Amino acid sequence: MEQYPAVGFMVRQGNLLAVIAGLAPVVLIAAGVALGGWHWSWGIAGIVAGIAVGFGVRVFAELVRIIVDMLLPQ
Repeated sequence: MEQYPAVGFMVRQGNLLAVIAGLAPVVLIAAGVALGGWHWSWGIAGIVAGIAVGFGVRVFAELVRIIVDMLLPQ
């Protein structure tokens, strides 16, 4: 797996990356509500976006793990 550093990173850190990616929209929109004077309803959109992004990254990380287990030699 030394030939594919990005794949190795995704296999090792995929779950953490999914959590960070899921929290990013929530934090950014919370900052916009608190500091930018955005309407509070953007917070609901941020939560929905965070769930969707976090789920998408989690699925991608699991697909990478499946492909690595099936195709790369151990």
